[in-house]
Amino acid sequence: MTEFRGIYAELDKSERRILIEMPYSAGDTRAIKAVPGSSWRKKSAVWSVPAELETGRLLRRLYGSRLVVGPRMLAWGKLEATRSRNLSKISTADDYPLEQMRTLDLLPKLAESLWPHQRADAVFMSKTSCINANEQGTGKTRDVLAAVYEGEREHMPQLILSPTKAIEATWAAELEQFITVPVLAHEELKDRVKDVVEAWRLYEAGEPFWLVINKDMVRFEAEYEMRYSEAKGKKVRIETNVYDKYPELFEILWGTVTVDEFHKVGLSNLKTLGARAIASLEHERLYFMSGTPMGGKETNLFGPLRLLDSKNFTNKSRWENTWLDTEVDWAGFRRVGGIKKGKEQDFYRHLAPYMVRRLKLEVFPDLPPKEYEDVWCKMTPRQRIQYESFARDAEVKIEEHHLNATNALAEYARLRFFATALCRVEGKDVPCKECEGTGEVRGYECYECIGTGTIEKLKLFPTEDSGKLPYLMAKLEEFGVEPGQHELKALIGSQHRETVNMVSRCLEEKGYIVKTILGGSKEPTRDIVSSFQSTKKGTPQLVVATYGAGGVSLTLDRADSVHLLDETYIPDEPEQFEDRAHRGSRIHRVRCCYYRSRNTVDEDIKELNDEKGFRNWNILDLRRKMMKREEQ
Repeated sequence: MTEFRGIYAELDKSERRILIEMPYSAGDTRAIKAVPGSSWRKKSAVWSVPAELETGRLLRRLYGSRLVVGPRMLAWGKLEATRSRNLSKISTADDYPLEQMRTLDLLPKLAESLWPHQRADAVFMSKTSCINANEQGTGKTRDVLAAVYEGEREHMPQLILSPTKAIEATWAAELEQFITVPVLAHEELKDRVKDVVEAWRLYEAGEPFWLVINKDMVRFEAEYEMRYSEAKGKKVRIETNVYDKYPELFEILWGTVTVDEFHKVGLSNLKTLGARAIASLEHERLYFMSGTPMGGKETNLFGPLRLLDSKNFTNKSRWENTWLDTEVDWAGFRRVGGIKKGKEQDFYRHLAPYMVRRLKLEVFPDLPPKEYEDVWCKMTPRQRIQYESFARDAEVKIEEHHLNATNALAEYARLRFFATALCRVEGKDVPCKECEGTGEVRGYECYECIGTGTIEKLKLFPTEDSGKLPYLMAKLEEFGVEPGQHELKALIGSQHRETVNMVSRCLEEKGYIVKTILGGSKEPTRDIVSSFQSTKKGTPQLVVATYGAGGVSLTLDRADSVHLLDETYIPDEPEQFEDRAHRGSRIHRVRCCYYRSRNTVDEDIKELNDEKGFRNWNILDLRRKMMKREEQ
């Protein structure tokens, strides 16, 4: 490095580190040590910090005019800052002129169908891989289509990783309106396997196509063997090999790879088989789509950001230390909290070049906001006895079965069942996993099954003896959703498929026409959505679904009310389900009713989710609005 008596910063040859040469000063040394990722290179007597735009800004704040920047770092910094500023401008624009699509005579229908904000989204996504965090119902699906053509990648193959229930009901239905090349999109697994074979044939022939499959088809599979661990005193699974389940998918150069509802893929941990597989796909653009990208925790954003830009997001711990409150407790465990106080605005600036975020109420000012109502329910006498017995002792006897909780998580999970309805139990014997059904581990009696080789597996099933059902019936009647009429419709959701089945049976007995959406259900979701959206006689009045299967990527805006029978510890999941009805495609009032039993775990979950919901709003929406006003 050049000899210099002040503070001199220059980019190294790898362009991954910034080298800083400065005379010794206690204050300056403390400051450079506080920069995340800093290290001292004893041999060359310089400090080294990550070559990230945010780190460069931090150095300028620390040393001001005393910092002299070398020519390589100056050129790199100007290029990065300009790129970041331009992308941020487009990501926050209300509208932006299309550069390529306006010249395409083949797609006037698609170009004319775009809302103003979608034009800005298309230009932004065509220029960079990114997170599309627009709220549900703002047209993220069409954003992807427009971005492909705006980026002039329509001649290449496109890959969509979608929840199974949205493959045909959302993606196929949308693509078939505008796309003339082959669309390979089927809900059934056997048809999806055939689609992969056809995709490879088309790729070898040099023909463009769109392939829509479930995320589980693009993942690695691991082979394991059981080995005895002296440290743990039992057999453990050891990963011995990782192979591609559908290797041809990793040999195709994709124009775009889109991961729909990416918050459900588990990208927060990049060591998972699914995350490693997505990172191995060859592509020109990578899009992560979710209206609830944080999943209740800001730290969940790092995994997707790392996949989008591995150069600027190199270390998760360093990223967390820069932006999030971190502490080490008395046991040595590192805990990560929310955004550091005073850094909220800078945090969104940091995300803006990588993420577009829009609210329905911004892009559809005529759409009334959702109306919320907490319906506090009184449990039935038998339900109350069962709940209080389990809450007191973490165990309860139901007929001939003795049900207990082995840990706090199991206890809370079962309390959520009991807070919804009186439950019955079914049990069956399953082979013990610890001893593989033999009853022994290396010659010793298995402590799990006590040498029997089998363990009784108990499963809870809610009954119609439920304090929430009468309130649900009363609300449906109040909103005009009654048997025999087909104009007014409603959605009913639960996190448990057992609750969905119980409620569906009860409603059918009352004379309603009901459809259920569950993972693994045989009826095509596209048919259910199509019939529910119709007001003809004989069409479904109610859709009852789990949040996992019915809360992603589906348009069910014929419903005027949404009824949520329970909650998860992640507020994003019920919110996703609400937005199946509250969408820009239909301007109407949507009422959302949350059914909670008094003096139960329902109250605790509500309190926790209210706090998480505020954090989501504060980071994703409030600060973004402030930044947008500053730019204007």
